[in-house]
Amino acid sequence: MIRSLIPLVLLVGTYAVTYFLGLSGVLFYAVPTICYLALFFITLKLIDDVSLDKGVIMVAGAISVLQLSVYMFTGVIWGFGDSPFDHSWPGLTLNLLYVTSQVLGLEFARAYVINSLKYRHETLAIILPSIVFTLFYVSPLKLASLSLDIGTMKWIASIFLPLLTRSALASYMVFSGGPIPSAIYIGILDISKRTIPVLPNIEWFVSGALGAFMPLLGYVMLASYNIVSRPRLIVRRHKSG
Repeated sequence: MIRSLIPLVLLVGTYAVTYFLGLSGVLFYAVPTICYLALFFITLKLIDDVSLDKGVIMVAGAISVLQLSVYMFTGVIWGFGDSPFDHSWPGLTLNLLYVTSQVLGLEFARAYVINSLKYRHETLAIILPSIVFTLFYVSPLKLASLSLDIGTMKWIASIFLPLLTRSALASYMVFSGGPIPSAIYIGILDISKRTIPVLPNIEWFVSGALGAFMPLLGYVMLASYNIVSRPRLIVRRHKSG
């Protein structure tokens, strides 16, 4: 029992360190990076079997490349602007370490949670991690400051909803093929956005529409792959339900 609670305690601790400790400078990156790596190695040991489904991995890679390509193409129409991230060598190194550790830690923790739930509560195993792991990309101060105004509606449509649909797709990827496909999917998107020096300067409603639609398209692509490649598994789940 205590062993199974360790990843959950570390998950909460990592969230607290990231958003409530008030770190600055190099420590802002270094301390959460250490926490995410610890979360990754602990959950890696606790997960019984890390699947290496090449088909799901390829689909996840294709979805991320398609989503990134569509996002970058919008810059041709609406124009590009300078990236807000530091592109000096020290800055790139810190960003890469931070994002890589974050993706590995969160996606393997997601897999641990989903594996713990999916045999008893299949629907909950998708919904709960999708919501919980979205919060790691949202400042609690931002959530606390939300109000019923146009600015909040724009933020929900352009930031929160795309993060939520992305997280839901990542949960479905974990459910279908383990944490590696979801880590590849989110890793390609997040690392690209932190390393590309210019990013599309698009309107909030375009950002929200694309950010919500592309993961839904990715879900259709992955579900289609599962139907074609795993008909027996789907039939078995249907009969057991």
